[in-house]
Amino acid sequence: MPGRTSQTQMTKLGTAIEPLRCLECGKSSDREARGWKALVGGGFEDEPVEVGIFCPECAAREFGL
Repeated sequence: MPGRTSQTQMTKLGTAIEPLRCLECGKSSDREARGWKALVGGGFEDEPVEVGIFCPECAAREFGL
């Protein structure tokens, strides 16, 4: 849905919005988190599904995104 922020992008707690945190470098996102990537892994053969959040710089360096 356009204009709607998914829960995987940001968590809303009361009136505060928590920033994303890069799994690789630990950098925090700004409110818009433009260019940030959420990559999903696992979920096969009883493995848990995991979501990794990466800043634009780490996503480009590590995954070519």
